[in-house]
Amino acid sequence: MSRSGAQQRSLIMAVGAMLVQGSWAAYANWDFGAAAGVRAGIVQGALSSVMTYVVTMIMEWILGRMERASRPVAVAAAAASAIATMIVLQAGMHRLAGTPRILVSILPAVIVGAFYCAIYSIVVTRRGAAHAGSCEAPRYGSEPQGE
Repeated sequence: MSRSGAQQRSLIMAVGAMLVQGSWAAYANWDFGAAAGVRAGIVQGALSSVMTYVVTMIMEWILGRMERASRPVAVAAAAASAIATMIVLQAGMHRLAGTPRILVSILPAVIVGAFYCAIYSIVVTRRGAAHAGSCEAPRYGSEPQGE
């Protein structure tokens, strides 16, 4: 896989998330007027386009520090931390923007994001490498070797 191909796929996914989640938030808030709907759509679209990057970095960071924890504990800690961050960031940004229906606006993104966080954490720990390109695989729940 080429690096430019990965960047291109990431950009396509970010734009897709922005359009889908932003459109949902605009629709969910349109009853409060066009300005409220558009504002909610822009906020959610922007949040959705960057949220995958942020939560992925959080999970990578946590998994990289939990090499000796059992796999279920590492997965739960990484996914729960990323999900909590996602909820707080999205709700906070919508509150700052004055979105009338915050929960309705973020709920689809939170549900999809929660599944993503859980699956990502499971896959990363199953592969045994918390960081892409890592030379040494973490040993989730195993005794340190050679120490």
